[in-house]
Amino acid sequence: SGYLHSVEDVVICFRTDQIAPTQIAPAILALTKYGIKKREIHLLIDQYSLVGSDHRTCYSNIKPYLDDGVAIGCASVTVGGGSFPINLMGYKQGVTDIPRVEWLVWSLIQQSGDYTDLRYADYTVTNPAPQPDIDPTQVNPSVAIRYAANQFWKLYKAKGFKKGPPDQYRNLCKLLISDVVYSQPNFSYGDSQYSKAARGKIGNGNPSSWRKYATNHHIALTVDSL
Repeated sequence: SGYLHSVEDVVICFRTDQIAPTQIAPAILALTKYGIKKREIHLLIDQYSLVGSDHRTCYSNIKPYLDDGVAIGCASVTVGGGSFPINLMGYKQGVTDIPRVEWLVWSLIQQSGDYTDLRYADYTVTNPAPQPDIDPTQVNPSVAIRYAANQFWKLYKAKGFKKGPPDQYRNLCKLLISDVVYSQPNFSYGDSQYSKAARGKIGNGNPSSWRKYATNHHIALTVDSL
C-alpha cells in the first residue's frame, strides 16, 4: 500500500478470461480500504486474445464487465483486447483480410450509446499472448505487411525473409499503395515508409522495421478513428 500511495493514479487490469464481472467491485473496495480513492483508480477491462472470435458474442460477453466497472465509479474505464494472430503460420502468400475483433466490439459499444465515457485500448498488430519458445536461428519469418483498416487488417505476405527472392518487401509495398485501404504517405510515418519502399528509396528492412511501420500506422488510424 505504501507504493500505491506514492503514485497519483493506479491502473487495475481485469482480464475477462480470468475473473467474473462480480469480482470487480470487491477488488476495488479492497483497495479503498488502504486509502486509495476511487478517483485515483483507472480500470482496464481486458478481453485479451480474441483471435477468430465472433464480435457480436464478444460484445454480449463484455457488457456485464462494463456495467460493473462503470457502476463502481472509478476515474475511468477502458475496454481493451487484441485479435491479431500470434504468428503468420497457416496464412497463404498474397493478401488476406483479418478481422479486427476488438475494434468491431468497440463499434457495437459505441452504437449502443450505453457507455459514453468509456475508453479504448488494443494491442496494435501484436497478439497479447506470450510467444512460444522458438530457437531464433531456426526461424525464417515471412516478409509481410500488417496494415490496419477500419474493420480488419490487410495482411500482405510473401516468402521467407532468409534466402528469399529479392525485392519481396518492395513488391508488397507496391501492392499496398495501390490498394484502396492505403492512407497515403502523409498519414503517418509508417505510411511514408511504405511509399518510400515501393519506390525503392529504402531497402527491404527486417522484421523489426516492418512491425514498427505497421504499429505506427495502426496507432495513427485508431487515434484518427476515435
